[in-house]
Amino acid sequence: MIVVSIDSIEQELNHAFDVLLSEHSDASRWVVSLSGGLDSSVLLHALLRWKSESKLSVHTTDTSYQNESSIPPISALHINHQLSEESIAWADECVARCAEYDIDCVVEVVDVASESGLGLEGAARTARYAAYERVLSNSDVLLQGHHANDQFETVLLRLMRGAGLQGLAAIPMERSLTPNRDIRVYRPLLRLSQAQLHTYARYHVVTWQDDPSNQDMQFDRNYLRHGLIPLFEARWPEVLDNVSNSVAWLAESTVLSHEVAHDDLRRLDVRHDRWGDDSVCLDALRALSVPRQKNALRVWSQHTFGVALNRHQLNQLVDENFSKLLLSKSQMVNDTEQMIYECYARRMYVHRSNVSASFDEQQTVEIARAERVFIDQVGELCIDYDPIHFKEWASDKGTYSLTVQFRQGGERAHPATRTHSQTLKKLFQEYQVPPWWRSKVPLMYYGSTLLLVGDVWVEHGVAEIFEIQCSWRRPCNKA
Repeated sequence: MIVVSIDSIEQELNHAFDVLLSEHSDASRWVVSLSGGLDSSVLLHALLRWKSESKLSVHTTDTSYQNESSIPPISALHINHQLSEESIAWADECVARCAEYDIDCVVEVVDVASESGLGLEGAARTARYAAYERVLSNSDVLLQGHHANDQFETVLLRLMRGAGLQGLAAIPMERSLTPNRDIRVYRPLLRLSQAQLHTYARYHVVTWQDDPSNQDMQFDRNYLRHGLIPLFEARWPEVLDNVSNSVAWLAESTVLSHEVAHDDLRRLDVRHDRWGDDSVCLDALRALSVPRQKNALRVWSQHTFGVALNRHQLNQLVDENFSKLLLSKSQMVNDTEQMIYECYARRMYVHRSNVSASFDEQQTVEIARAERVFIDQVGELCIDYDPIHFKEWASDKGTYSLTVQFRQGGERAHPATRTHSQTLKKLFQEYQVPPWWRSKVPLMYYGSTLLLVGDVWVEHGVAEIFEIQCSWRRPCNKA
């Protein structure tokens, strides 16, 4: 590593904390994720040392007294994963250390779903981040102790998994905890190696707890950490710095690719239609180069639906679907487990996979006026009408319940705006009802008399006599 002396290490740390102060001085709290290990123990000590040496005070609750010489309150959060017999002792040690530092320490106990299919490390991470969301408040900044060795390990792991540009950008210095929460994650140690953290800890007599599982070579990260990375460092002493620089370039390239994608998406006539489906113009998409087509689809899918398409899936969408769909009227469906990408009327649509799952078209559901009824894969329905005129209209038709039914085939309908009836199949085509919705459009009946077809049209002979409408909230298509 280029940075070797304790002075240089502290200078790097101070710079990272100065950046934190300049960008997040208005945070509610700075919360250190404290495991009790080397990384987080050094992080907490270095942060408090920097605060003391910089003569910074802590914000009061009155924001009018906040200034450039004050910082948000500092606290710690320890996650007890309950995976070791020493878990309680580690938590107690973190609480005791924070008491010495005169800061608060919250201990959150989590259950790790080891049978989730994510592997033990993945399941522990999922439980940990769920705890962060529970405990942290909006405007908090979470400080984590990831360092340059973690960065290199992550790059290698993602290379082995065939990651793309965004994946190889690995661990960012800063990011949002989740897309929907105003909680930032910041990693001040990311430019320092684990060896440098050891140097800092020895110099400042910082103690820490060793987790024996970190030596278990059955875990891929430990295999890299103890088996391969030392070989890289012995052969190329500056490898960690060089990897960090490459990651920074990749991160900038990721930002650039996102900017290009958003520029392209503005030209693709992105729509969220009345059916709850999202689509882009197929012709405009085809006008882009193939790499830009894939880039736009990847960013659109990830940002809109939370689905990260891999290279194979993008190749299927671009290379296979386009050439076939533009030459025929048949539908090509690309199922990516969570979403279905389907082309119709010269647009590429995306909808949740459950939209095309098995559906009971034979079901009949009773519904009363102003009652909200939820039907699986259809959504929430509510019928409202003028009860007085409805009663007059129904007086010679017998006593029936209002029911919701679905297309069986061969039905005819007569929209109020039309002069004659037509088959439901033909009307759905004319009203541009997407093919994957046609079996799920609710048909409202009184006895055997069709009153209205979803929120698409009211039947002739009904609209002229009494007001009736259907409120239909379709299943959410978003992530």
